[in-house]
Amino acid sequence: IKSMHDGCKSSGGPKHVQLDVTGECDNSCLACWCNSPLIKSGSRDFREHSLDYNVLTKAIDELSRMRTREITISGGGEPFKYKKLIETIQYIKNKNITCILYTNFIAANKDSILKLVEAKLDCLVVSVWAGSQQTYNLLHPGIDERSFGKIKENILFLSTQNPRPLVRIHNVISSLNYHEVNLMLDFAQEIGADEVSFSVVDIIPGMTDSLLLTAQQRDKLINDLKELRPSKVKVVNLNDFIRRLTSEGYLRGVYDKEYAQQNVCYTGWLFSRIDAKGNVNPCLKSHKICVGNIYEKSFSEIWNSSLQLEFRRNSRHINKNKDYFSVVGNSLDNEIGCSRFCDDALTNMAMHRKLSFYPSVKVLRAIVILQKKLAAVFSKARFFGKIIYLFFIVFLYSLFCKVRKLFRKSVIFPGE
Repeated sequence: IKSMHDGCKSSGGPKHVQLDVTGECDNSCLACWCNSPLIKSGSRDFREHSLDYNVLTKAIDELSRMRTREITISGGGEPFKYKKLIETIQYIKNKNITCILYTNFIAANKDSILKLVEAKLDCLVVSVWAGSQQTYNLLHPGIDERSFGKIKENILFLSTQNPRPLVRIHNVISSLNYHEVNLMLDFAQEIGADEVSFSVVDIIPGMTDSLLLTAQQRDKLINDLKELRPSKVKVVNLNDFIRRLTSEGYLRGVYDKEYAQQNVCYTGWLFSRIDAKGNVNPCLKSHKICVGNIYEKSFSEIWNSSLQLEFRRNSRHINKNKDYFSVVGNSLDNEIGCSRFCDDALTNMAMHRKLSFYPSVKVLRAIVILQKKLAAVFSKARFFGKIIYLFFIVFLYSLFCKVRKLFRKSVIFPGE
């Protein structure tokens, strides 16, 4: 927190890191930025890349020393296509780091599931996007029609294990599945999942626009969300999902414009992404902003490199540099890419609340020191001296409350 408030360099490592261990995938998700069959242009050479295990473990060693708390294994490809997936999870857990795995779970089997449990994986997020086999096949054209049943079978088997990781079913909502939110919740409960999450579709303009919701579809979806059937499964971040659905630009796939225009971004201090080529990106959607490569430099060197500092300098302003942030995500017309969909919106809002309290912590420490000195002076005082001392304490507490209120209303970084 101190390094965020006082400057661009980070005194510690990222709190959360995403590892894209491989670009190889066995699915064809229509909304995917990497493997959607709707994408008709652009290089797909990333599919041939996977992180070298020795280079990867060296980076994990560094992250452990830098006190990273959480590592997510996800990315442009399917993690189960990475030959050293189980070993990577075990290595992360041996460093006492929380490990989350994002997967379509098709390639899993009983043996690999037992190994996940043995490795003490903390959380398994399964990307499904459907509540029925028909809709699943519609959103994943060309794959084995038995895949939906295979996913169901795998999670049912995992649910019989004890202990086991927390299981979340993730659903990207589009024009092809918006009508199935209740079925998605039913499916999650039927297979023994703990949580379900919904997300708006983040399109590639000119390629996957057909997946955007119409106004009529959006209205039906919101009504269905308000009348979700009671379930033992927890729906996570539902309010944030509805916030995006009710945003002014939802018809164009611009969900976070109001948020991006009103908030500072702290992602450059909190998060990092390493893709299958070893490139390091400062946020999840900044795949066009490379701040270094772990095959060429150590992660600790990259973390406070000039390119990472440049990202922090640009992101710490409410009025974002359009030239710099237009390459984030898949933006159009020189707009700020963060306006379309910011993966770190909730994290940033939580961090802003913490930072807004930080200056008043300094004041509180000064007040505590002063209070101790006053206590020493008045410890031997008579009745009226103790009354004066109590008045001083009330005054100091009132001063602290005013300072805290002042900083909670203000923008944290100087010069904004």
